Order: sequence, then structure tokens, then C-alpha cells
Amino acid sequence: MRKIIICLAFLSLIVPFGRVSADTAGRIETVSGKVYYALATSPRLEEVEQTPMSVDFGTRVQAKRSSSAGLVLVSGDRIVLEERSSLIIHEQESWTAEQGTVLFDIKKLGGARGLKVIANAVTIGVKGTRFAVSKDEDGKVSVLLQEGELHLSSSEPEQGFQLRGELKEDYLRRMKEIKDHYDQVKQQVKKNYSEKKQQVAKNYSEKKQQMEKNYRESRERMMQFNVEVINDFKMSAGMAIQVDGNNLSKLDMTPEWEEKFEQLDTF
Repeated sequence: MRKIIICLAFLSLIVPFGRVSADTAGRIETVSGKVYYALATSPRLEEVEQTPMSVDFGTRVQAKRSSSAGLVLVSGDRIVLEERSSLIIHEQESWTAEQGTVLFDIKKLGGARGLKVIANAVTIGVKGTRFAVSKDEDGKVSVLLQEGELHLSSSEPEQGFQLRGELKEDYLRRMKEIKDHYDQVKQQVKKNYSEKKQQVAKNYSEKKQQMEKNYRESRERMMQFNVEVINDFKMSAGMAIQVDGNNLSKLDMTPEWEEKFEQLDTF
């Protein structure tokens, strides 16, 4: 089964959290309805009876039907689990969004740290951001970015991502911009050739060969699959992407999702 791995690179900050052990991940700050947890050493789920409740690394948190939970981690990051969702906090840099919809508010702070959120088929690098991961019953995963920047990388580089619809059109437009830039560079190099003949000729030849190779490979992949195949995809604020296997397609960031993100400010 393909997995989505969401890697978050951000900066750390000491957040007032009282005295905590090295095993403390954070706390369950708020709950609504039936919310359960289980330690890694025990698969048995226990109901959260009062909040705030400290949780250690290796804990699974699960919100049942018509229920939700708000978590605050020692890093200052905030997480909301909507109904029928679950999250495992393996360690400081590794989480798993198992099912349902989970919203994240990742702080851009100060000392580099990497975080992985696993869901179904991509690795996402993050720099201080608000985003959501939603997995439906068919295994399709939606990634919605409200703020910041995400870098999606395929967990299976040999297959990569196949862009569909608007994403493919946008990518081809960027490819054309690269090709136009290459042509401009080529003309400038030719113009300066007489002034720095030998060195310029060498640099021009190397740059020309590499740019032509990259462009040719991309075009060949497009012709073969009738879609653009890439290993990395950059998301900017306001974008929403659906991952279905190794297919990426564009979604709309609806007002409903904007309201969902407001939950991260309520605790």
C-alpha cells in the first residue's frame, strides 16, 4: 500500500508547558463527545474523562462519531481531530493521520526540526503552516493548505505523481517558462561569447546540455502517459490537492474548509 508521508521542517521554541518528561508529547486540551486514547504499549482504548490530559509519544487519539478533540503539543503546535478521525503521535518528528480529517497549525519557530505525518502516499515538507489532511473511506487523501508552503514528494519515486486536469496545465505552463528562460540565457551567452570566448563556451555547452536534457525527459514522460509525471510538487497557500493512488488533481478551497481551520483558534 502506498503511504502519504508529510514531512514538516520548522523551528523549535520552548513553550511554557510546566514540567514535562522527555516522553511527553503534549496534552489533549479539549474534547467534545466521545474521544479515546491508547498507549503504544496497550492497544486498549480508554475514554478521555477530563481535560487537559497529558499524552506521551506513542499515543493514539481517536474521535468517535459527532466528536472532536483539540491537542496542544510541547512545541506549541495545535491539532484538531474531527469526528471519526484518529492520529498517532509516534515521536516528536513522526505522526500518523490514520483516518478522517485532521487539521494542523505548525509553528514557524526557531532551531530546525523535521516532522513526518503519515497518511497514504506523499511526503510533504512544511515551513510554518496551517493545513489539513482528510482521508475518505476509499483511501483518497485530500491535502488542503491555508497558510505557508508544502512540498509534496512521492513515496514511490519510480512511479512519481501523475498530474491531472488543471495541475497538468499549470505544470506545462511552468515548463514553457523554463524553456523561454533557457532561450534567453542561450541568446545572452551567444552575445557575450566573443568577450569571454573559451570560458563562456564551456559554461554555455554544459548549461545547454543539462537544460535540454531536463526539458526532453519531461516532454517524453508527458507523451508516454498523456499526463505529466513528477516526483515533487509545491503547494502554496490556498491550494487544495487530492491524492488518489499516484494521481494528483486540484480541489477547491471552499468556505466550509476556511471555517474548519478556525477550530485551531478556539483553544
